[in-house]
Amino acid sequence: MNIFEITKEHLELINLLEQNDGEMTEEQEQSFVEILKKGSDKVTALYHVFANKRAELGGIKFELDRIAVLKKRVETDMERIKRLIEMYMKVTGTEKIKEGVVDIILAKKTDFEYTVDFPKEFTRTEKVEKEDLAGFKDWCKENPEKALKLYGAKFVENKAIRIK
Repeated sequence: MNIFEITKEHLELINLLEQNDGEMTEEQEQSFVEILKKGSDKVTALYHVFANKRAELGGIKFELDRIAVLKKRVETDMERIKRLIEMYMKVTGTEKIKEGVVDIILAKKTDFEYTVDFPKEFTRTEKVEKEDLAGFKDWCKENPEKALKLYGAKFVENKAIRIK
């Protein structure tokens, strides 16, 4: 029996209770206690699966961090090798190396440089609109009636599960 079947049986018994104005036979009461116990056992088992998944996720995060460091090291090595090849080609005046699978070209590249401050006539100001949710929430806390009337904004308390 899974947790959903237990919940279904639990709801059926609650409906039966409502129909009988809160009265329960001894058999119904025993059935209710058994369903609650099974449900509690299932939730406990599910918690252990959840905790195991949380630990597994921690291991995955550790591996991702380790792989990111490894990736960065390989990229740095590749850049260093590329710079060494480029330096060799510039020093020797070699513009092309083509031997077997090796195909390296010292290609022309144009960089743009300027030595004074950037010209004002090429500067533009842009206006960016951004919603200030935190400010709006603060205003709504201070003015709940106005917030509801003007914007239909209100704070709604709910319940959410928190697993430790």
